[in-house]
Amino acid sequence: MSTDQICTEVEHIRRNHPSRWICLTGGEPLLQDLSSLNQRLKADKWNIQVETNGIFYQNLPVDWYTVSPKPEKYFVQSEYGDSAKEVKLVVTRKLEIETIKNIREKFSEGIPLFLQAQSNLKWSMKRGIKLVEQAVGDNMNNIRLSVQLHKILDLP
Repeated sequence: MSTDQICTEVEHIRRNHPSRWICLTGGEPLLQDLSSLNQRLKADKWNIQVETNGIFYQNLPVDWYTVSPKPEKYFVQSEYGDSAKEVKLVVTRKLEIETIKNIREKFSEGIPLFLQAQSNLKWSMKRGIKLVEQAVGDNMNNIRLSVQLHKILDLP
């Protein structure tokens, strides 16, 4: 879609669902040049959130970065160390406390690190709780447990 098409659709949605925030996500949004879209959304008075895996960085006037590094390497561009508003790690069977420590060190302590259960199945929730307990026991700060609330509430 072109920037014009996206902004037309966004304004249509905004008329039915008033909001000030828009989230650019899905796959990896920063694989594309978002400068013109970002500029238009800002001109239309949107607060912009970008959810990224952190591999790519664009110098954009974004209001909120959610950085969600992915396995195996969990690589993150250094620019996010102070600019991210939150970090999210999906709790998989393979996620280890050492990975959480390494990610925590890449971001300012004031930036919360969410451990989000991969699913709402018991193993995933228990693993998330165990990792949060380990992180707190290892004196890591600002570590939080997160769930996929849309799945609990059975929303699309």
